[in-house]
Formats: sequence, C-alpha cells, structure tokens
Amino acid sequence: MTQLIALPTHNKNHILDWIITKDCDIDTIKNTQVLKRLVSDHHLILFELDAEKPPKKNNLVEPLESAYRKDHSTETALLRVFNDLLVVADLGKVSVLCLLDLSAAFDTLDHNIMLTRLEKSFGIKHTVLQWFQSYLKDREQTAVVDGVKSAGNVLKYGVPQGSVLGPVLFTIYTQPLARVLNYFGLTYHLYADDSQITVHVNQKTPAT
Repeated sequence: MTQLIALPTHNKNHILDWIITKDCDIDTIKNTQVLKRLVSDHHLILFELDAEKPPKKNNLVEPLESAYRKDHSTETALLRVFNDLLVVADLGKVSVLCLLDLSAAFDTLDHNIMLTRLEKSFGIKHTVLQWFQSYLKDREQTAVVDGVKSAGNVLKYGVPQGSVLGPVLFTIYTQPLARVLNYFGLTYHLYADDSQITVHVNQKTPAT
C-alpha cells in the first residue's frame, strides 16, 4: 500500500495532530487549530459571510465566485451560466463556452504568492500575516510504500487537505483571474478550481 503523509515540523511525533499542547507558543501557529478556528468561528471577517453583512460591502469577494460562500452553490452557479447563455441567445448571438478545470488545484497554491496577495490585496499585515506564514510554511511530505518511509520533502506549494482554511485561501489566491477576464471583456463564472468563460459573437448573415 502506498501512502502520502504530510508531516508538520511542530509536534512531528503525532502525524497530523493539530492540537495545541500547554507548552506550545501561541505565536507558532503551524499545524494547530487556532488559526483555522479563528476563520471558522468568525467566518473570516474579510469575507463577511454573515447575512447582515453582505460580501459586496467591502468588495473583497469576487461577486461571480460561487464556491464556499453563504447562499451560493453549484446550483446557483449553473443557473447563472445558463441564464447568461439564454440572454445572449435572445439577442441573436452565438456563445462559445469554455470550461476550465485546474488539476490538483489546492496543491498549486504558491506560499510566497499567497502571502503577498494577503498583504497587498487584503491588507493583512504584521502578526496576522505571520500567523498565515507560520501556518503555510515548513510542512513536510513523506511517501510510505509497504511500510518503508522516504525522506521528508519540504512543501513550497499547497494547503493542508481537508482544512477549514484551504478553500478560503484558494479563493483568495485565484481572485486575480476575475480581473484578467474583466479586462478582456469576457463573460465568466467561477466555482473554486472550475471556471466557465464565455465568448459571445454575432451570427453571420446568411448568404442570399
């Protein structure tokens, strides 16, 4: 049997044990539940997921992103894309729909780019930014085949699988895609690692 194990640099003796011990420095956020629970309990203030504080209030959330958001789902994403196609068809135009899927999406997240994005685009700085840095960096990955474990490899990309933070960070990481699509005047809708991009063209007048 082949296994792939992520080993944290802190508390290595217990693989994927995220619990803080009494003698743990709270400033060392690596692999603990602290940062994840801050996000889970408070819904990451940046995103203002509470119904009384719509995300559009602070313009930090891409409005055409349906993943990991309150009152959004794959169903609402499908309805939006389908409605856009019908509206354009009623105008007598033809639509070309391009469906993009990013392979191993969460594993492609570059830690340095992620931290820069948090600071430059979302205003996260100082201690809080250091929390994110501590959370993302210095993780090791080890392959185990038939009980034989390989040497650890420090991960420069990706977020912990199954974590609360993973989807939130990935959504932040991919936000520039929407700006690029807007710049070129393309119709689009996003759902995490799935992007629907539409080009609308006028039908050619039939030859007489």
